[in-house]
Amino acid sequence: MKMYVANCTHQVQDFMYRTVENQKLMKQIIELGGQIQIPGELSTPDIDYIVEQHAKYGFVRIDEIDRTKPFFGLCYSIGTKVDMDKVRRAVVHNQEVLVERGKELRKEAAVAVNNAVEEQVGGLKALEMSVVEEANKDGRDTAVNETIKVDRTAGPAPSRGRSRRAA
Repeated sequence: MKMYVANCTHQVQDFMYRTVENQKLMKQIIELGGQIQIPGELSTPDIDYIVEQHAKYGFVRIDEIDRTKPFFGLCYSIGTKVDMDKVRRAVVHNQEVLVERGKELRKEAAVAVNNAVEEQVGGLKALEMSVVEEANKDGRDTAVNETIKVDRTAGPAPSRGRSRRAA
């Protein structure tokens, strides 16, 4: 059987794998939005072994990508090439997931900064933190410009047990 692997990220991927028959580490480079074919005819155990190696990193079968909510970097297809329309949709999905993850991380960072400042000065009712990141030189990445306010009077703490709330 033939196995195809597609890159659903904005980065070139070094796809490293081993097969049951050959334990030597093999590498193929997958360009942005591109795909490769694992060389040769693979047995079912070889395919299962490759999938097992990458599943913990979000490696999903192409027919599962529409049902996958978290970020996944690579997808695969057995027997036929990966549908590139699905890969394009997956790249957009992954970008949206990463933007949301970034917002959550900035909120958590604001809460941590608030707690650290409050330990030093005490009696802090609210803290407003701005995060400004300029776009990189090639202009591909979008700049981040966001203000996060941590307010003790904003209501109950989030379910993760924090004593402050980021709004």
